[in-house]
Amino acid sequence: MVRRILVPAVLILLLAPASLAQELSGRIVSLIRQAELGPDAVVGVSVVDCRSGQTVAEYHANDALQPASNQKLLTTGAALAILGPDFAFRTRVVQSGRDVVLIGDGDPALGDAEVLARMDPPMTVDDMLDALAGAIRDARIEGLDEIVVDDRVFDREAVHEGWPTDQLDRHYSAGVAGLNFHANVLAFYPAPGAGGPGSVASCEITPRVSWMPITIDAVTVERGRQHRYGVQRDLTQNRFRVYGQVSASTQVAARVAVHEPSTFLGRLLAFRLDEMGVTPGGARRTEDVLRQVRLAGDLEQFPVERTLAVVSTPLTDVVRRCNVDSVNLYAEALIKRIGHELTGGPGTWTSGAAAMRMLISERLGAEAAASTIISDGSGFSRGNLVEPAVLTAWMRSISNDPEFGDEFAASLPRIGEGTLESRFQRTPTGNLVTGKSGTITGVRCLSGFVTNEATGRRIAYSIMVNGLREGTDGPGNALRLHERIVGEIDSWLTRRVEAASANVGG
Repeated sequence: MVRRILVPAVLILLLAPASLAQELSGRIVSLIRQAELGPDAVVGVSVVDCRSGQTVAEYHANDALQPASNQKLLTTGAALAILGPDFAFRTRVVQSGRDVVLIGDGDPALGDAEVLARMDPPMTVDDMLDALAGAIRDARIEGLDEIVVDDRVFDREAVHEGWPTDQLDRHYSAGVAGLNFHANVLAFYPAPGAGGPGSVASCEITPRVSWMPITIDAVTVERGRQHRYGVQRDLTQNRFRVYGQVSASTQVAARVAVHEPSTFLGRLLAFRLDEMGVTPGGARRTEDVLRQVRLAGDLEQFPVERTLAVVSTPLTDVVRRCNVDSVNLYAEALIKRIGHELTGGPGTWTSGAAAMRMLISERLGAEAAASTIISDGSGFSRGNLVEPAVLTAWMRSISNDPEFGDEFAASLPRIGEGTLESRFQRTPTGNLVTGKSGTITGVRCLSGFVTNEATGRRIAYSIMVNGLREGTDGPGNALRLHERIVGEIDSWLTRRVEAASANVGG
């Protein structure tokens, strides 16, 4: 009699998860069919239980799609696995004879205003430059000759061949180098000119670069008139033009990528030293001071007499800013640093991609690695392709790792944070929802986790939409589809946790 009661009970417990999963799959398919994404849209969805590895729901999950910034989940996970969670970037300023050598480690956070503002105590970009230049000044190097920029931890291909050529002066296209500073951008803050309407606008620039050729074509207009301005850079050199009309001072910067990031930092330091009365090469004019900055030669050696300054940035901080704020430079620095770790030579996109594919093969199998094409670290290149099922399997593998899984999971923004700041406003959730958004022309993706904090039960999801037509309702509908699918996953997880609790209690 007892056995007759127990057997049906066991069957009910085993069948309940499958029934819930079928229900979730059906809801997701229905939402996709109703989404009105446009005739060319392609959708792939994968939902996986991180504890069991069970596929909870899927829709064309094995179609390789462009991930946009969801690519950063591959890059940051690989960085944690290959470099290790305790790794820190170390930028050194050393004396070698009569030269000062800046030795880069590829740190993308060096001089990043957002990172400096979060320090305790907070620092500004000027504070950072003064600290570095002050360390050189205080060393009192007799007959200081040159500022040598040693950026050879990476190759000198700053811009990826797959990036849109008409956008290479934009902040999200900032080149990556062995020495980066201020996210390799200038920040322009236009303000009304002193002469009132009709006069040339003024402009504050951070960091200060008074030696750079900057043309101000923006004009002052009456208060209340449309406030619209922009900045362009000559793509072959650091020559800038500010244009538009300015009606009021703004704290919203126009950020523009600089040309040749490594020498940009060297010249910033030389200029700051000149202001402190230290003139490399005995130069008497700013132009001569800037000429005393040069890149290290391919095989050049620098015997270190003494270390003047070291700036260290933990990898976990870099990974979090990469994923929360989706800074492309950070992802590109990570993929090249992975390449350097693998080969011992200058990190490249090719060597970094090879290291990532090896890791995917080790963790997920050769088939997963073969289906994944890695072009760059950020997803800005259209050459990247990944299956939603591979991405959720990767996220499960990395987040379950006992050495760095928690750091990886915590690096994704929560609702209301970073790139999810304005998302899910009409989608209430009962569990912790985190996600990495991804946007390039025609592509809208969202991948992340839904976690029940009481039980630790975590679901990995990837929702990828390609083939959208910009200027139509498709892209906006894709974002709403993301949120509705995540809402269904959230409800499913809540019901499953409640069912498990009821069964245990009964």
